[in-house]
Parts: sequence; structure tokens; C-alpha cells
Amino acid sequence: MLNLICSLPSEIKEIVLMFILPRVRSMLTHKEYNLYMTKYNLKDCIPRNNWHSFIRSVVRNDYDLVFSKLLIQNWKIWCKHKRYQYKNSTYHTYVLFVEDYAIKNDSQKIRQMIFSNKNKKNLIKWSKKSTLRNEIWNN
Repeated sequence: MLNLICSLPSEIKEIVLMFILPRVRSMLTHKEYNLYMTKYNLKDCIPRNNWHSFIRSVVRNDYDLVFSKLLIQNWKIWCKHKRYQYKNSTYHTYVLFVEDYAIKNDSQKIRQMIFSNKNKKNLIKWSKKSTLRNEIWNN
């Protein structure tokens, strides 16, 4: 199928691209992704009820390009001291959850990006007691 598309003349390719929505076209190439995502917020492109699962899939698959855009757009929101619960565990901030999820899924690029962002942005005071709390009931 890809061979058929590549064999088309460039004029026809340009005409076809005119009819493809920018959100869909952004997923085709790296250049299109950067062009589209600088203009729009990524949160507007994803349905609200799938937002957290989208972030988990980005971290699980170690998609650093997509995560860099997410980090830039949502850093201040993720660093607020608001408890986040996931699978019987409570995290003090959403960043701590993403970091722990990256450790569990062995996503080294994501961990490095979070670590470098923590060091760059010293405006946010990190709690010394920002630990994971497991809430498993024992009878």
C-alpha cells in the first residue's frame, strides 16, 4: 500500500493532503507533528475521558516526542499538590505518578525528561515527603 502512495505524482499527493484534517495529518510525519502541535493544545485533541489513559500509553511506549509536548503544556498543572490515585496507590502530584509509572514500565527517555524538567524549573518547591502510599486493606 505504501508503495502505491509513493508512486503517485507529487501534485496528486498535495491535492490529497488538502483534504486530510490537520489533526490527522500531524500523525504522518515529524515535521507535520511539530507544526500542528505548536499551534494547538494536545489536550483539546484527545477526548476528556481518555486523557489519563492516553498519557499512560505515551509513557508505557516511551514516546518522547509526544511526551515533551505534554510536559511543556501541562507542567504547572501536574506539579500542583493534588493527590492522584492509581491502582491502590496515592501520589502527592501527578508528576510523581508519571515518574513512578515510567520506572515500572522502564521508560528511560520519559524519566530523563522529567528529571531535567525538575532541575530546570526550580520555581516549584518539591515536598520532602513526596512518597508513594499503598492503600491495601488487610483483614
